[in-house]
Amino acid sequence: MEAIQVKTVIERALVSFTGTSTSDGNVGGTTIVCSDLTSLPDFDGQTVMITEGTYAGQARDIDGATTGGTITVFPALGGKIVSGINFSIISGVPATKELADVQGTGFDTTTDSLVNIPSQANAKTLNATALASINAEVDTALNTAIPGAPTADSVNERIKALDDHMTADYGATEKAAIDLLDDAGYGLAALDTELGLIPQSGGTTTWNATALAAINAEVDTALNTAVPGVPTADSINERIKTLDDAYTATRAGYLDELAAANIPADVDTLLARLTALRAGYLDNINQAGLLQVTATRAGYLDELGPTNIPADTDPKVMGRTQLFQKAVTSAANAGDVILATITTQACLVKSIVLKAVTAVQTDLTSAAISGGAAKVITFINATDAAKANIDAIDEQVAWTGAVELAATKTIVISLAGVGVTAVNLLVTIEFEAVVSGGYLV
Repeated sequence: MEAIQVKTVIERALVSFTGTSTSDGNVGGTTIVCSDLTSLPDFDGQTVMITEGTYAGQARDIDGATTGGTITVFPALGGKIVSGINFSIISGVPATKELADVQGTGFDTTTDSLVNIPSQANAKTLNATALASINAEVDTALNTAIPGAPTADSVNERIKALDDHMTADYGATEKAAIDLLDDAGYGLAALDTELGLIPQSGGTTTWNATALAAINAEVDTALNTAVPGVPTADSINERIKTLDDAYTATRAGYLDELAAANIPADVDTLLARLTALRAGYLDNINQAGLLQVTATRAGYLDELGPTNIPADTDPKVMGRTQLFQKAVTSAANAGDVILATITTQACLVKSIVLKAVTAVQTDLTSAAISGGAAKVITFINATDAAKANIDAIDEQVAWTGAVELAATKTIVISLAGVGVTAVNLLVTIEFEAVVSGGYLV
């Protein structure tokens, strides 16, 4: 039988069906969809191979009936098999008709039978000609120069990588290194002996004199090295520097005062100052005297506490008289100028005094004072506050009475004049909070 005939028989024997997926399989890569399978025998138990696309060459066992138009595989392929991907279903059982198709005339069932091909199922061997041909091919492959850039992960590529990493004398170097492991002076046995001389937590070996001297020298050097200006946080150097920085000359003096030479002298000084009269004072502070602090007297002391004293002295407490002063130095024709604003709580205005600080109020005609919404309250009218009445040092006009103004209301002075020369007046307002917390600003 010719070689091409054998190839044809094997192909026909192995490939049961070749088709193309007609829809996308699942995303897990466990199904291939082909509607052509519905009219074909069941291929369960055979093998399907992807022959194109991203997963070309991947083959999986068919795990379930295929007559429904879907091939289920196990294990999963590398990913989803989309529509339009070619595949083959592979079987290992050749059909009799397939063999008959390739036998033709002159087919010798004794010499040309497939059972004469060496396989796991028989004990046939290759003939001398076939063996010689195979040997020649192998010899040629082994004797062909490895290319400069072999295919990745091929035998040639791995051999080249090993060869590139080996130097010409690599064997001698390796041998020398192995010999060193067995050297009496440097080998593993010598290393084990040296390791036995190193002190361990569970042993009794101590450092020899040379090692101790070296360790002591290192410690001495560390202790004799200047502490850096900024030591590592929480290091011994940092803690020593902190203590040293805190130990000032003044604090050293305090410690010196506790010396044996000073304490007796200080005691003598105290005894000299403790006269009989002063001792009597101390004697009078006896327990019986201290017991005279009654609950009533203790209450008096509590009134002096930090909670009560501010409250008792706070001028913003309801009903306590407060004073507010405002210097007026605006232009004589400035019009309305706010003197004060009632703040936080309502206040009761009791009196207002308008006083001249300088002798002459140049350009001023009058300085009426009013308050409330739209200046509805007139405290000092323009006639009383005419220039003639406040045109000399300490000349003043005043109003007294009682006017309650709510929070946010204002008191204003209305400056009327013939020019922009600044006036120099002082307004004093006497008032009290209607509800605790009220004041003027």
